[in-house]
Amino acid sequence: MTPRRMIWTIGTAFFLFLPFRPLPAQDALPQECGWTRHAQIYSSAHYVEEAGDVVGQELAVWLREDKSIEARLYDYEGAPNTDGIRLTGKISGAKLNLQGDWVQHLSERPSHQATVQTAHVQVTGTLDNRLLRGKIRISGVTTRLTMKRQPYLDVP
Repeated sequence: MTPRRMIWTIGTAFFLFLPFRPLPAQDALPQECGWTRHAQIYSSAHYVEEAGDVVGQELAVWLREDKSIEARLYDYEGAPNTDGIRLTGKISGAKLNLQGDWVQHLSERPSHQATVQTAHVQVTGTLDNRLLRGKIRISGVTTRLTMKRQPYLDVP
């Protein structure tokens, strides 16, 4: 057997014995992926190398024909909420007003008793094709925000 033929034979045998996993069907992918694919994404999230963590927020916005809005707010402070906080609202000109409730399922320490905590969330501001500038209010605590538009979500 020639060296060229031997390399081809070994390469073919190696390829045939590689583990094969088919890609998941579209239905098996999380619903958020399909939803956010058609949304406008605004982000203030950034990576902190020292902590090895992403911090900030991202907002996935879907504008409807009647000027109503559906959105998901992803908050990366502490444990990330990969499901997103569902917000609804209206847009008038460039003025945005969204609100919804953030339901968190927590576990008390040291008893490990399951608890549910709900926080009202409101996002107001000015929206354009590049930036979202405004305020986010979570359980009465208001924070100024500036988010840049980007083509995809960073974390979920």
